[in-house]
Amino acid sequence: GINAEYGGISNSLAQHMQPAHGVHLKDFEWKWFIAVVSLACFFAFIGGFINAICFSGLWHTGLTHLTGLTTNSAITLVNPPPPPKRQTEEFWAFIFSFFIGSFLAGLIIGPPRLRWRSLQGTCLLIEAVALNIAWGVAPELFGGCCIAFAMGIQNTITSTFDPMTIRTTHVTGTVLDFAIGLGQTLHCRNMKYLYKIQVNLPTYGSFWIGALAGTGAWMNLGRDALIIPFALVYTAAVITLGYCFVSHYILKKDEPSLREAEYSDPLRKFIGSFGGQRRGTSQSDPIEDDLLK
Repeated sequence: GINAEYGGISNSLAQHMQPAHGVHLKDFEWKWFIAVVSLACFFAFIGGFINAICFSGLWHTGLTHLTGLTTNSAITLVNPPPPPKRQTEEFWAFIFSFFIGSFLAGLIIGPPRLRWRSLQGTCLLIEAVALNIAWGVAPELFGGCCIAFAMGIQNTITSTFDPMTIRTTHVTGTVLDFAIGLGQTLHCRNMKYLYKIQVNLPTYGSFWIGALAGTGAWMNLGRDALIIPFALVYTAAVITLGYCFVSHYILKKDEPSLREAEYSDPLRKFIGSFGGQRRGTSQSDPIEDDLLK
């Protein structure tokens, strides 16, 4: 009786622990898998670039993540350094700015989603504006707050990707996921968890290359080095919003809404869960439409 009850509880927990939509990055076709990895590498490069500028430049601390900032806020509270070194309230200002950026992006994007569309484009545009202000504003504290705010937005954009959380402003979780995937692959002796390595290894490498480029840019351009990540993020925002505008208002494409019963694999079932039915022919690739809409 106890075993049966325990088994029932285990099955119930297992059902509740399943992903909400049953979609995994490993289920993607190769063209979309490569697209996701490329996007992760693009944003990781920006994160590494900006973090190197922050360490090498005016702020002398990382502003793309909160571990060091939180530690410094405690150290400077117990042992305040002499001015003009940073005090605890400055570190808390950076932490709060990162929080506000993450909150705002979460408010705009909403629940984790598979589709890359105008919501992400809007967040990218806000991030670009914040980076532009950080470049053009003289006060170090306010400029640093703008960078932390922008990095909070960027990390939220990639963290709300439904099949897999991808971090692009810090690499602790990236190395963690890579190491876990490698260990699981060797333990299981199959390719089931190989996708974790395929995503996180190039993402980590892109962050490192971004840090190299950011250091070189700071040494040659000074504060003007921030123009480079601003231009990259702004370009990504314009392309995303431009595509969505043309797709919706000029090409008159409907939102992807396909019946779940029409598809057998998990990704297509997920897309079908939006309900309803597409007008006209269904010859186009629903995964492609959904990822780019």
